[in-house]
Amino acid sequence: MRKPIAKTAKDVCCSSHARWLASGMILVLAACGDSTIASNAANTVKPGATSAMGRGETEHKLPAKRTEGRGRSASTKPENRKVASANSVSTIRVKKADGAVVVEIRREVEGPAIQYKNAIGELVTIRAHQSGSKRAYVQNGKGVLFLVKVKKNGFKLLSERGTLLWKAKIRPDKIKVSDNEENLHALVIKVRNDDSAKVFDDQLELGKVRYYPDKGRLKVKNAIGTEEYWAKADKFSAAYGVLLMDRMDESARYVILAEILRLGR
Repeated sequence: MRKPIAKTAKDVCCSSHARWLASGMILVLAACGDSTIASNAANTVKPGATSAMGRGETEHKLPAKRTEGRGRSASTKPENRKVASANSVSTIRVKKADGAVVVEIRREVEGPAIQYKNAIGELVTIRAHQSGSKRAYVQNGKGVLFLVKVKKNGFKLLSERGTLLWKAKIRPDKIKVSDNEENLHALVIKVRNDDSAKVFDDQLELGKVRYYPDKGRLKVKNAIGTEEYWAKADKFSAAYGVLLMDRMDESARYVILAEILRLGR
């Protein structure tokens, strides 16, 4: 028979000290009204148990790692929640001079949501959804209307099959929109200063965009100075010049406007 190993004075002292700490914790929990927690703690600490700290060791427990299952939506990630809180409540309404709403652009996590009435008065909703490296714009919840492929210094607007429809090239002083890779005969927005820009179809002037800080409005006027559109704004944006580009159909025009706004221009 093996002889029991005699405990040293240090072992007895450390064991007693651990029990004293645990008992003190239980008393504090009980005093605070946490009787259930105190009871569980009392059951956990058994007589004669020796703390790891009592042996001169420190026990480090890592917090449980939270894993993301396959079914978890990307929008629930912390970085995406931040984007949602910043952008999902922001709505831009472009109006005609008489106050009638032309188009409404709402910023959402995956991209812009656009609403407008077409030529026959039907309400059209185009909403962006992330699709791999591209953004797919779906019309009225049915089929894909456009694909947007973001490039360095701009983006491309593609058909559902990937055919180039429009290409936007963005620089600090100029925005060029063309229907070909070579940027020939481009529609151009030339930024003049911090609060205005002129719009051209190749060499033909279409009008201008101007910001009025005292009114908190951004106005779009045609070539003869007649106000066509306006929107509430807290700063200048050259993107609204796209509204004068009637060479493209209105759905493409509104998506390109939304994408340029998304890029902060």
